[in-house]
Amino acid sequence: MEFIKYLRLLRRHWLLIAVSVVLSGGVAMVVTMRQTPQYQASITMFVSAADRTTNSSSAYQASLLSQERVKSYANLLKSERVARKLATTLGGGLSAAGLQARISAEAIPETVLLRAMVVDESPERAKSIADALGVEFGALVQELERPPGDARPLVKVTVVDNAQVPASPVSPQPLLNLMLGLLVGFGIGVGGSLLREDADSSVKSGGDLRHITGGAVLGTIGYDGAVSKRPLVGDGAMHTPRAEAFRFLRANLQFVDVDEPVRLVVVTSALPKEGRTLTTCDLAVALAQAGRRVIVIDADLRKPRVARYLGVDGAAGLTSVLVGHAALDDALQQWRDLPLLVLPSGPIPPNPGELLGSHHMHQLLEEVRDRADLVLIDTPPLLPVADATVLARNCDGAVMIARHGRTQADELRSGVERLRAADVRLLGSVLNMAPAKSGLGYGYAGEFEGSANGVKAR
Repeated sequence: MEFIKYLRLLRRHWLLIAVSVVLSGGVAMVVTMRQTPQYQASITMFVSAADRTTNSSSAYQASLLSQERVKSYANLLKSERVARKLATTLGGGLSAAGLQARISAEAIPETVLLRAMVVDESPERAKSIADALGVEFGALVQELERPPGDARPLVKVTVVDNAQVPASPVSPQPLLNLMLGLLVGFGIGVGGSLLREDADSSVKSGGDLRHITGGAVLGTIGYDGAVSKRPLVGDGAMHTPRAEAFRFLRANLQFVDVDEPVRLVVVTSALPKEGRTLTTCDLAVALAQAGRRVIVIDADLRKPRVARYLGVDGAAGLTSVLVGHAALDDALQQWRDLPLLVLPSGPIPPNPGELLGSHHMHQLLEEVRDRADLVLIDTPPLLPVADATVLARNCDGAVMIARHGRTQADELRSGVERLRAADVRLLGSVLNMAPAKSGLGYGYAGEFEGSANGVKAR
């Protein structure tokens, strides 16, 4: 399960990871192209100890002495003393410190062989320095290993493999640098994704929604790429995952309270752009398709959208009825051939809150209650304005819409607290704009996770 979890993480943040990989690989290639090629020449030296007797034991001791000396000579080759002697011999403006940085050495394990490497921008100069190093180091060892008063040194160093002019540079290595750059970029992308995931407090599952609201999750509305062309479930195929999701939501809403069926339902959200209005309209269509008598009221008197989504005339509507400019029967509009009536918002008033909390609004709600099996009322979001809580006090309850990956936990919690503070019953919540998991064709609650519908939500 952890592996599946990380795969989903990579899928959600693939763009961040891809950008990190491309940028890191690009930086690696730029750095590689700006580097000066370096060439390496090497020599191999044989370290031998003088055997002054023909005794086999003495010969063995001489061999051990040679092996011990090899380990020390590897460090001596890189010493400042050797570099100074080389600088004096070679001249050409080479400093002892610069030569010391160019030289490296290693003792070949289980042998008395010593390998010295010289790296330089010029292949010819790398060879010259390596050859000179072999001569100067051999002379230095003779000087150090000669006992006082004895003309023969205890240990001798002999060059067995002379330096050759290198044909190709040892650095930079474009392929290796590119691979390392891509790997580093992938690591940065994954790390950034994990940090982003930890810092993200948005709602991503039905479990999150249930935990935050403390109520039932009535359904999950999945992603459908065709929504931008056909926003309403009644305009498309009847057996799409989105249509099935609304049928599931319809069933759950009808059985919220069997003993006292709800009639007046406010549909709201914590903030704008969470898909509240479109969810209200689609749910109304799904209910009407099942033969239920439904009335949709656009009580968002600030930014009404119901008339546009359902394709009805919004010139007269709720505000017209409340101020006495139109009768309710004249303002209600039949939607196609379904038992669905629509009451648009009408003209936008200067005092939406006062109208929604008025006695006329209370009377209108009581009248429409007797005309339909279910009345769905679209309202503004809870946190910016108090319209939804004012209206919900006169209704049977509210349904909270939360948008996957966008609605933050603290925002949703604040919205629920406002409903409870107003003594409004929370009937349940809906997780909106969530892409379906692979292999699932129906909108069962908790069975979807992640992104957004193809239309601008509100």
